[in-house]
Amino acid sequence: MEAIMDKAHQAAESSGGSVTETDDRSEAMQGCQVMYVNTWAYARHYGNKHAEEEFKLELRDWCVDEPWFENAASDCRFMHCLPVRRGVTVTDRVLDGPRSVVIPESRNRMLVQMAVLHRMLSNS
Repeated sequence: MEAIMDKAHQAAESSGGSVTETDDRSEAMQGCQVMYVNTWAYARHYGNKHAEEEFKLELRDWCVDEPWFENAASDCRFMHCLPVRRGVTVTDRVLDGPRSVVIPESRNRMLVQMAVLHRMLSNS
């Protein structure tokens, strides 16, 4: 949405960064240092595995795999908020490989959630 992208551009500019939109994976990965992905689903087919699989046939190459990182920074890391669908969102070799920081990321998330709960439930 244009309003969201405008805010993203403003935030990036104010912090010395930039935002680029592209549908070219190679261009997006050029020099990439961190890849943060999230799973998407089509609500119309929720719960109907056959319909979802048929719908996603042409999208099979969107499962993150090691060749995606060919022109990324050599130390590029893979992030995901979990849970993740293995073999749908990301291959096992990326998820379980040295690029992946999903386990430390999930631990940090848990600690932050615990802190928020503590703050909400405490008297201070």
